[in-house]
Amino acid sequence: MEYWKKYNEKLNKFSALMAKHNNENEFNFIEKNFYNHIRDLIALSISMIQLKSEKLHHLKILDYGSNLITWSNIRRKIDTNSIDVKVFDPTFSDFQSTKIDMGFRLNIVSKEEDFMTEQFDLTIFGSTIQYNENFLTELDSRNHHLGDHVLFTHTPLSLEKPFVANQFSDYTGKQNIHSFGDVTKVFKKLGYDLIFKSTLPPELASVEDRYHDKTVYANLLFAKSRN
Repeated sequence: MEYWKKYNEKLNKFSALMAKHNNENEFNFIEKNFYNHIRDLIALSISMIQLKSEKLHHLKILDYGSNLITWSNIRRKIDTNSIDVKVFDPTFSDFQSTKIDMGFRLNIVSKEEDFMTEQFDLTIFGSTIQYNENFLTELDSRNHHLGDHVLFTHTPLSLEKPFVANQFSDYTGKQNIHSFGDVTKVFKKLGYDLIFKSTLPPELASVEDRYHDKTVYANLLFAKSRN
């Protein structure tokens, strides 16, 4: 937890710089690595949901286990006037500021109790579930605040059975690589259809080389079935 607290504090400084750029320029800040691609997936998912929504209210989004940087670079990509974002960051501290001008409503909470009774249109898991060994077994209890759409981005998943791997990045702890098959089965049971999937190079998942051929660094979008 201490690692992630320091990690998010560092990212928040960068978030303020990106938000400033996007407030002063016509096009969005260009991030390194694959993050532009990830932010585009989020932006396009939001736009799609807005277009198909019959509700005349702000699109309510829960970003589960995230931080400010995910949202600092979206303003110039889509119309953000009608989105309302809640970021669940269990490492939230006084250092973190929600006073950065994102151009839309954004609130950070550190406890699940702070959003347990809310209904969301979109729930996002951005490369977080590998740090929760019990994610799939806990999903039933979490189902009451899953959105009608659920987006996973840059998440390492096993193409075979689940396994535990060492992570080789700034973070050097363990990753619980859940099975893609198990994830889709659980969401099907909860009444969701998988409507989009894509992958990034598996080496970016930072698992040992011996796991590359059985790992997919996946982006998945689920939608609540209308049947």
